[in-house]
Amino acid sequence: MRIFVCVKCVKLLEAKAVPGITNIAVVKGGGGQLKTINRPDRCALEQALVLKRQLDNVEVIVISFGPSYVREILEICLKMGADKAFHLESEDIQLDAYAVANELSKKIKRETFDLVLCGNTSVDWNGFQMAAILAHLLDVPQITGVIELEVLQSNNIVQASRKLKRGARQVVECNLPAVLAVEREIHTPRYISVHTRVKRFLDESLLEKVGVDCQAISSESLVELVDVGPKRPRTKKTIVPEQNLSFQDKMKFMKSGGVSSKKNNVLKGNVKEISRSVLDFLERENLLK
Repeated sequence: MRIFVCVKCVKLLEAKAVPGITNIAVVKGGGGQLKTINRPDRCALEQALVLKRQLDNVEVIVISFGPSYVREILEICLKMGADKAFHLESEDIQLDAYAVANELSKKIKRETFDLVLCGNTSVDWNGFQMAAILAHLLDVPQITGVIELEVLQSNNIVQASRKLKRGARQVVECNLPAVLAVEREIHTPRYISVHTRVKRFLDESLLEKVGVDCQAISSESLVELVDVGPKRPRTKKTIVPEQNLSFQDKMKFMKSGGVSSKKNNVLKGNVKEISRSVLDFLERENLLK
C-alpha cells in the first residue's frame, strides 16, 4: 500500500522561533523569512506513519511543491519516518490551489497510489480547496474534515469519521484509492529532537527532485496571495465607573466587570390583578393605541 502525503511550506507566524533549535520544522526561506510545515499537513504525515505501523507493506511518500528551501522540509519529513520524498522544485512564487494541485496530481498519477492525505487547509490561504481539486484531477473519491480513519485492506475500503458542527460526528466510507483531508485533531505530530535531526543519516536517493515549467504554471494561477500576517490583537474594554457613585458602589461595579444587575418586576396575585398590572404598564409606556 502506497500513501502519498502532500505537505506545504508556509510562512511562520510565531515571532520567537530559531531554525533548528526552537522548532525543528523551521527553515529559512527567501528573503530571510522563517518557513515551517503547514500544521494540518504535519498531522496528515503523522496519520500516515500511524497507518504504516498498524498495517503491512505500507510505504509513506511525501510530496511538496516549492523553491529550494522546501528540500529541508522534506528532509525533516524523511527523518520523521517517511520512506521517500518528491520535491517539485520551482521558483519562489505564490500560486493558487489549482495550479499547485495540477502539478502534484501529474506526479502522483505517474506513480501507483492507494491513498492521498493532506491537511484540511493551510494557514496562509485557508482555502479548503486542495483535497477537492486533487480528487477531481486524480478522478478518485474524497473525504474532508477527517478526525479519525481506518483502512480495511481486505475490502480495499477506508472508513473515516468527520467532524460536524456542535461536536457531531459523521462516519463515512469509500473505496480506495481516495483523497482524504484531515483536521489537526486527528493526531499530534511527533517531536524530533535536534540531535536526531542533525545526526540521523539521510539517504539522498530517497529525496527525488522533479523539474517543473514555472512559466506554464504561473499562467494557470488566477489568484495571487498578497500577504499573510499575525492575527490582530483585541483591545481590552476599559471599565470606568460613574463619578457620582460611592466608594463601595465603585468597588462593586469594578468587581462585577461593569455589569449592573437587572431589576426584574415579578407580578403577583390572581389573574385579574396580573392582567390589570400588565395593562397599566402598557398604558404608561404608550404602547396601547
